[in-house]
Amino acid sequence: MIEIGLKHISELTVTDAVTAITVGSGDMPVLATPMMMALMENAAMLAVKDELPEGCTTVGGHIESSHLKPSKIGDVVKAEAEVTKVDGKKIEFKVSAYSGDTLLGEGSHLRFIVDRDKFLRPVGSDHRSSACQDFDNMAYTGRFGLSEGYRREELIRKIEHSVERSALPLGSSKNYKIVTLCGSTRFKEQFIEAQKRLTLDGCIVISVGMFGHSGDEEVWKPGVKDMLDDMHLRKIDLADEIFVINVGGYIGESTRREIAYAEKTGKKVNYLEENERCSS
Repeated sequence: MIEIGLKHISELTVTDAVTAITVGSGDMPVLATPMMMALMENAAMLAVKDELPEGCTTVGGHIESSHLKPSKIGDVVKAEAEVTKVDGKKIEFKVSAYSGDTLLGEGSHLRFIVDRDKFLRPVGSDHRSSACQDFDNMAYTGRFGLSEGYRREELIRKIEHSVERSALPLGSSKNYKIVTLCGSTRFKEQFIEAQKRLTLDGCIVISVGMFGHSGDEEVWKPGVKDMLDDMHLRKIDLADEIFVINVGGYIGESTRREIAYAEKTGKKVNYLEENERCSS
């Protein structure tokens, strides 16, 4: 069981391989900030590794840290991660890095528990190790924003039941196409209209949970935007295809990442305005 207060310390000796010059984050022969933060992530991963169900691992969702002092080649750097909150599949950590008694940086880190095989397997297979499946059923929260106790199967059944065009009874073998909507949240009205139209066409539609560019100010609180972006990739994992709301041809940076992710995982990509796909 993952408990608050669980800790781990990871250590490295600064070499040329982890300097800012080598990794491209700067032009000085000192420990690169990304490498310090990677050491923090490593400590967090190892802190909970032995407490996970069989077949599960954790992946990073967000990290932020100061970098207060440089570390030269030959210095020994230690990073500590401590669990501060556990919410279903979401684990929050306090992280810090030291060289001797000198504080190099400190911040926070967010990780998610995932099924190792499913995370790497091409979409389409639903096999999981049993222990991680049991965990998923008990706490399918965090990445999808679902309330405690929901199962994925229950979510799908509820969405299917809402497809107004279908006259099929519950338990039917009908396989509805699952479509995830992507695009800038400034197009709230177009999202709602697309969801309605696709639903009436017999599709299960997965949309955004909040519209940050249309008045949902909670999106801009620390860490929330990164979490929502990560959650949307998981929504793409659930889908057969994505539908891009590219009003006037507008496709922002976040949406471009989602399109690239969908294409990489073999998803079909459709556009609201097919002839105006590339504006930014």
